[in-house]
Amino acid sequence: GEVRISGDWQIEVDKNHVKHLRILLELIAINPMQNKDLLAFTIISLSKYGVFISDTDLFQKDVSAFLGANLKPIFVQSKHLLRMFPVFFNEIGAEGEIRDASTNLDEMSQRKDRLIHFLRKQVHTESN
Repeated sequence: GEVRISGDWQIEVDKNHVKHLRILLELIAINPMQNKDLLAFTIISLSKYGVFISDTDLFQKDVSAFLGANLKPIFVQSKHLLRMFPVFFNEIGAEGEIRDASTNLDEMSQRKDRLIHFLRKQVHTESN
């Protein structure tokens, strides 16, 4: 998606960009063979215009749902598409409040509470 910087140095993006990506993934997953042209369109469009996914979008859930579809007939194209998405913390800058809060909570128990430690690790790796 197109990213702009406003006059007061704030990032401005199309608020519907991620919604549109989610809908495209859902449509392709319904019937991958029938929607292979839609997949091609999505790949070309993202190559041309780019992708902007913030750490608060939790887009990983959508990628996981897409991977649950029968992608065997369009595996190569799907793999190409998924490589375009920044869905890992180091790619989306997820050093945000949820990560800080989970770390602080774990440190309060000196990392001895196994449940809190597990949940912190899940937040850091899964983001959802």
